[in-house]
Amino acid sequence: MTKKETEKISSTTLGLIVGCFVVILALALGLLYPKFKNLQKVKADLLAKTIRLEEQKQFYSVYAQACGLADTKVDTSLPLPERKAIPRDEVSGLARVFKQIAEGQGLILLENRMDTESFKTGADLISMNMTYKGAFLHFRPALIELIKLPCFKRLETVEIRTDRDNARYCSIRFRIAIENNGVSKNQGQI
Repeated sequence: MTKKETEKISSTTLGLIVGCFVVILALALGLLYPKFKNLQKVKADLLAKTIRLEEQKQFYSVYAQACGLADTKVDTSLPLPERKAIPRDEVSGLARVFKQIAEGQGLILLENRMDTESFKTGADLISMNMTYKGAFLHFRPALIELIKLPCFKRLETVEIRTDRDNARYCSIRFRIAIENNGVSKNQGQI
């Protein structure tokens, strides 16, 4: 064999070895790269689940307390007095009571108006309209105090509004029970 043939064989062999190596490398990358991507995805999912479990561990004590409170029975009824009608001659004194309720809850009583049509002979209920001005959170205690009045009969409307200066108003329409003056509704009418 001549030197040329030896070089030719060795270059062919070298080309064949390099070609086989490239094919093997391409196959290995083709098979291993998707597995590598899946492995990265699994690692990211594992990290996300670990973080979520750590967050849940932090809130478990709050959750356990909330479950305990959810099972606790709470009496939600208000201690309301026995309902009784107010004498007609004492109706005018209610204005002072409404003002005391407003002041006791940090509100201002802007309007206290009685529906005079409902105060006619034979009526056992009269309608009242009131408007309080003050902080939003003080309206609820004021309504509860109003409902605790023995002569309170029925709440008809409650409207809470805000004006341009961000002042809050609570307008209430309700009915109170008054003593009938002995004349039936049919006798008072002709």
